[in-house]
Amino acid sequence: RNELEAEVKDLCSQIGQQSSKIEKQADELSSKQAELDKAAEKLGEAEQVARSAKQAATINAETTLALKENLQQIKSQKEQLELKLKETRDYLSDGKISQHKLQTMNDSLRLEIKAMLE
Repeated sequence: RNELEAEVKDLCSQIGQQSSKIEKQADELSSKQAELDKAAEKLGEAEQVARSAKQAATINAETTLALKENLQQIKSQKEQLELKLKETRDYLSDGKISQHKLQTMNDSLRLEIKAMLE
């Protein structure tokens, strides 16, 4: 009977030790699960940031393309305006030459008339 009691005590002691180990492992597992949950949450946040960055990059690319197209249109308009300005200057220059010729002719005729009247 003493042997049986000793075996029972020994088994109870082993069961207690195993229970302690299992509780410790359960606590460690809970801690690891909490770490895993935090990591999963951070991953979700990082994925959201990545999606937002991708959307922003897409918007920036579209905006850049639109601005380039706008700039090209402005350059084209500028070239057209510069051409019209040159044509206008040439026209005015021709007009000044014609006006100068008319003025010279007018002055010459006046001198002739004056000379005739004298």
